[in-house]
Amino acid sequence: MNTRRRPALLIAMMAAPLLCGMVVAGPANVWLYDMGQPDSPVWPGFTRLTPDSAYAADKGVGWLNPAAELRAYRAENLDALAVDSVRGTRSNKLNLRLDLPNGDYTVWVLTGEMGNIWQLRYLREPHDLLLQGQVVQTIAPPEAELFRLANYDWRAGDDIFAQFIAPRFTWLRHEVTVTDGKLLVGFSPALSFPVNAVVVAERAVATRVADQLQALDAERRAAFNQFWREVEPPPDPAAPVSDTERQRGYVLAETCCSEDLHPWSQPRPADSRTEMALVATAGEQEQASFAVYASRDLRDVTFQLTDLKSETGKLLPATALRPGLVQFLPWECGAQQYSLQECLILPLRPTFIGSGTCRRFWISLTTPEAAAPGIYTGRLQVTAANAPPASLQLRVRVVPVKLKTPPVERFMYFGTMYYLAKAYLPQFDPQKYWDAIRAEVRFMRDNQYCRAECIINPDEIKMDGDKIADITMADTTKLMQIIREENAWPRDNTMICRADFLVLKLGGRYPRGDRDIRFVPTPQARQEFIRGVRMINEKAKAAGWPEVAFEALGEYTNFGEAGAQFGLAVHDAFREAKVSNTLRGNGASDMAPILKGLVMYPEPNSAMMKTEWLDFMKQHGKRLWAYNFTRSRFSVGWFCFKHGITRASYESGVYANGQPGNVFEISGMFPMGLPTSMTSIEPTVWLKRLVQGAVDYEYLWNLDQRIKAAQASGKPAAVKAAAQARAWLDGKLSELPNAIDTVYWDPKMEHDVQGKEWPVRDLDKFRWQMADYMMKLDQVLGGKP
Repeated sequence: MNTRRRPALLIAMMAAPLLCGMVVAGPANVWLYDMGQPDSPVWPGFTRLTPDSAYAADKGVGWLNPAAELRAYRAENLDALAVDSVRGTRSNKLNLRLDLPNGDYTVWVLTGEMGNIWQLRYLREPHDLLLQGQVVQTIAPPEAELFRLANYDWRAGDDIFAQFIAPRFTWLRHEVTVTDGKLLVGFSPALSFPVNAVVVAERAVATRVADQLQALDAERRAAFNQFWREVEPPPDPAAPVSDTERQRGYVLAETCCSEDLHPWSQPRPADSRTEMALVATAGEQEQASFAVYASRDLRDVTFQLTDLKSETGKLLPATALRPGLVQFLPWECGAQQYSLQECLILPLRPTFIGSGTCRRFWISLTTPEAAAPGIYTGRLQVTAANAPPASLQLRVRVVPVKLKTPPVERFMYFGTMYYLAKAYLPQFDPQKYWDAIRAEVRFMRDNQYCRAECIINPDEIKMDGDKIADITMADTTKLMQIIREENAWPRDNTMICRADFLVLKLGGRYPRGDRDIRFVPTPQARQEFIRGVRMINEKAKAAGWPEVAFEALGEYTNFGEAGAQFGLAVHDAFREAKVSNTLRGNGASDMAPILKGLVMYPEPNSAMMKTEWLDFMKQHGKRLWAYNFTRSRFSVGWFCFKHGITRASYESGVYANGQPGNVFEISGMFPMGLPTSMTSIEPTVWLKRLVQGAVDYEYLWNLDQRIKAAQASGKPAAVKAAAQARAWLDGKLSELPNAIDTVYWDPKMEHDVQGKEWPVRDLDKFRWQMADYMMKLDQVLGGKP
C-alpha cells in the first residue's frame, strides 16, 4: 500500500459510524453509498460502489452503464468519503439505479475532486444532475473558481480545511418521488461529474439525515486535521519597538528580498526602518521589499509611491515601480506536514494584517532606458484604515553603466497553456487559448525567461500510410508571430522542440505506470523519425525562427536501463539527422548518451552535477545548460556564470499541475507564477529572486567583457584597472563550489549554500562592487565597454 495513502484508511477506520442506527422498525429508510476503488477506504456505515458495481436485480443497486465507461479516481491525503470518486470516461450520461419502495425521498450527492488539473473538469465545464431522467440542477462554476486560491488572503485562525478542501466538495440535495419501484440518478456529462457519495432517505427522516451529514462533514474536517499537521516556525527574537511604533500599532521596515518571512516574523537587526536603497542601471529590473509588522489588528493596509527626483531635477516616475502584495499559502514541508509560506506577489490591494502577524509588500523597479545617472529619492507611504501612516525613503542610484544582454536564456517547461490547454479549456476556445499564450509570453519576457518553443501538435503530423507526408507547424507559426510582436525573442536564439509526439506517432512507447519505454520499433520508422526531424528543422530555418534543439522525453534515469537505451537510440537518431539536440537529465542513465558524445546541449540537474560529470559535459558539449537545479538568486547568477551554464530551465511554468495554489491538491507543485485568470499571471517570490540572479549574471558577464577589452587595449591604466577587477572577480568565483554538491537541488526548496556561506545581503554589495569596477573600466577605456 502507498504509505502516503495509508493514513486515509486509518482515519476511515477511526471515524464514528455517524449514519448507522438510522434504520427504523420495518424496511430500511436510509441508503448510503461511498464511491471508489475496490481497495479504497469506505466511510463507516456506507456501502462501497466501484465501476464494476453493475446493476443487478438481486442487489437492487448499481450502474446501468458498462464498466468500461466508468473509472474510479483516487486522490491522496483526504478523508475516506472524499478521497475517491467514480465518474465516466466519456461525455455521455452516467446512470445509477436504486430499487426502492414507492414514495417520497430526499437525495444527496457529494461531488468533488482533488488532484491533477486534468481531473478538475468539474470546475471548468457545466454538468447536470438528473433524477428520474429530469435535470434537477445544473452546476456551472464560474471561471474565477478555478483561480480562487491564487487570491487567497491568509488570516490567523483560518480553517485550512474550510479554505482549501471543503470548497472542492458540494452536497447537492433534491427531492424526488418513486412511482415504479426504481430511482435513477444521472450525471451528465459523466466525464465532468465526479461522484463521491450518494445518500437517499425517506422524506420523513430527511431532516435527521441532513443533521447527520453536517456532523459527518465535521468528522471529515477532524480527519483532515488528524492527517495534516501545521508546522509553525520557532519564534523570532522579539524586535525592539519605539514609542512611536508602539502607538502607531505597527513597525515598518525594509526586508531583504532573499530572506523568507513567515506570518509571525519580526524585523531583523539589518532591516532599515528609515530607508530602502537600490542600485540600478538603465533598462534593468531590480527588486525591493518591505514588511508591516502589526502589534494590533490593521484594516485596509496599503502603500503609495511618489515620483523620485535626482539632485539635478531629473525624474524617475512612480510608474516605473510596480507595487505588489505577497500572500501566504500553506505549502508542503514534510510528509503530511505543511507550513505557511510566502508564495505569489499579487497586485497591490488593501489587506488585513492581524495582531502579532506581518505581511510583506514588493516593489519591482524597471529603470527606464533613458534614465540619467544620479541618485533619485522619493517616498513610500503605508496607510491603514485604523492606524496612522508611516513612510520610508526610497533611494535609487542609477549608475552610468550600460549592460549589454548576454547570450544566455532562462526557460520554462511544461506547466503552461501549451501543454495544459485541454485541461483548462475542455470546451476549446481558440481565441482564449491564444490570448492566454500571449499573456504567458509577456509574463516570461518581463521576468527574464522565454517561452519560445517549437510545438509539434499531433494533429499537425500528416501521414500517408506509414510515412510522414507533412508537419504543418501552424501552432509554432502563430507562437513565433506573438513572440516577435511582444519583443520576446530568446536571447540565445535557440528554442526547444519536444519530439515526443513524433516518437509516439511512429510506434514508440512511453511508460504508463511502468518502465516500458521504447523508441520507434522498426528501421523504417527510425528513418521516418529522422526525416520528420529534418523537416521541422528545415522549416524553422526557412521561416527565420531560432535554432531548434530537439529532445524526446528526458530524465531517462527514471526508467533505469530501458531509459538509457531509449536515450542512446533517440539521440543517435538526432545525430544522424544532423540537428541540434538537448537532454534533460537526472542521473546515470542520462549520462549514457552524453558519454557517447550524442548530446549537443546537455541539460543536467543536480544529480548529474558531480564534479567529474560536470567537467565532462563542459568539455564535450557545445553548450552547457541546466535543469531544475535550484531556485535561488545565487545559483542563477553566480553559480551559472562560474560554470558557463548558458540556459537555466525549469520544469514548471505558470499554469500549475494542480489547481493553482492548493498544495493539498497534488504534491510536487512548484510553479514560477500562477494565473489569477486565464490571461493574468502573477509571479512567485522565488521567480523574482531568479530575476535578481539573472541581473547578477548580466553584471558578471559585462564585467568580464570589460576586463577582457581593457586587457586587450594595451593602455597601461586600462590594464592595471583590469588586473584589479580580475583579481576581485576571480577571488569571488574561487569561493564557489566546483560542483553542485553543496547546493540543494530541489526547486521546491529554498536552501542554497552561497559560496563559503555568503550572507544573502552580500549579493547586493557585490552588485555595487561590480558596477564600481565597470565604471572605472569605462573611464580608462574612454567611456565605452
